[in-house]
Amino acid sequence: MGTRNHFARDLALPLDGEEAAHALRQSAVRAVDVGEVNGRVFINNASMGAYPRLVELRTQDEAHNGASRLAATVRAGWRVMRRPPTLHVRLATDEADETLSTNLIFVGNNAYETTLPELGRRPSLTAGELAVVYATSTSRSAMLAGFVHTLSRGANASAALSEVRAAAVTVTTRHRRVNVALDGEVVGLRPPLRFVSRPGALRLLVPAEGSGDGDP
Repeated sequence: MGTRNHFARDLALPLDGEEAAHALRQSAVRAVDVGEVNGRVFINNASMGAYPRLVELRTQDEAHNGASRLAATVRAGWRVMRRPPTLHVRLATDEADETLSTNLIFVGNNAYETTLPELGRRPSLTAGELAVVYATSTSRSAMLAGFVHTLSRGANASAALSEVRAAAVTVTTRHRRVNVALDGEVVGLRPPLRFVSRPGALRLLVPAEGSGDGDP
């Protein structure tokens, strides 16, 4: 019953309330992964930089000006593109360690499809990994180019974006507090930010014919 129902769609759950209730009569228990950062759980994704800023600006516009969600999102996106926030961080996994300046870090609970028409879908919710995508430049033109290239050819096809997959990733920074959007809700967290995958930590009732995540 959410705004976009990403999680429900990945699980192949009926989006109609009555149909979803009916599906519970012939359901099966499945265990799926969740992500966690500094003790906070997320089921879809966590992000830093541009997206949390967009959410903040959109919320302000809706609250103070009575703007619609669409209008507020467009205006907030334009403001973020004009002045992207910059994060100076160190991103470390068991296999990589990189210091960078970036305006976007996206941590998915398992990997997302990044090209049309499957954009935003997760083939699996039980791979036990985090998919970390981050901007390699802080320029506006690079941000826009990365977005366009991602839609057409995938995140790895763009020099403006880089992707790593790991069971855990640590983000350290000199910032005393970092705004992180957890499934769309912005919270302030103190670094270092320790992201981990929790395989099979969430047990769900799903349609008995399958969870829709592509796994046997």
